[in-house]
Amino acid sequence: GTNNTYQIQFDTSGNLILKAPLRAQNGSVSAPSVTFGSDTNTGMFRAAADTIGFAVGGNEGARIDSSQRVGLNGITPGNYYSGFDDLVIGGNQASGMTIRSSTTTPGTIAFADGTSGNALYRGYMEYNHNLDRMEIGTSGVGAMWLQNGNVGIGTTPATQYTTHTTQDYIIIGQ
Repeated sequence: GTNNTYQIQFDTSGNLILKAPLRAQNGSVSAPSVTFGSDTNTGMFRAAADTIGFAVGGNEGARIDSSQRVGLNGITPGNYYSGFDDLVIGGNQASGMTIRSSTTTPGTIAFADGTSGNALYRGYMEYNHNLDRMEIGTSGVGAMWLQNGNVGIGTTPATQYTTHTTQDYIIIGQ
């Protein structure tokens, strides 16, 4: 079929599939144009030109604009500093982000400049739950560690220095 025409199709089991183009009015956050079941204030709407909004319980939960930027909690991502606005989380109250992993695995934010090898994580920030240690990496390798109030640059914090509780230590080495 072509745009705005119905299509009839059968799947591999012989079941009939009816396809129709989806076209809706603009709608709003309180009255989305595409809703799910009887929930009339949860669905999709046109938030702005070339921008899709997602309403949840009558509040804007997310929007995606024509530059594929995402705003969460009623945020318009294009209103923020260019280059730092691909994902904007916020609202009129405290905002944050949580990375959840198990007690024996790390949680990581990776900065990639390629699609293979350590180009997948050229820069990174990782929390190792198993060791209760934060690691910051550059050039694909660990560069700085924070653990139990100690900092290691070029090496993990040496545990032999943690017996002195009256001052903090920064260990610099290779």
